[in-house]
Amino acid sequence: MPIRLQYSILENTTTGCITAVFLTKDVQSYLQLGALFFTCIADFCLILGQASYTTGVAFFLVVQLFYAARTLFLAKSKKERIVNLSV
Repeated sequence: MPIRLQYSILENTTTGCITAVFLTKDVQSYLQLGALFFTCIADFCLILGQASYTTGVAFFLVVQLFYAARTLFLAKSKKERIVNLSV
């Protein structure tokens, strides 16, 4: 894939993240937005090769933490939290 196309894809995704900041109203949306933001950073590290592979994977780990927090936030009971985190 040409470098210009890669930058264009990342630029559009970043613009989407910034736009979503103004549309969010609750904690769940902020967690989703944080996960999307760190996904963009991780993709940038892995696709464009600006950083090491380990750095990109570390950012994906942060993304998974955001999704885990969102799952905990959505759970209605303690049992549901345990089930959601185990899956």
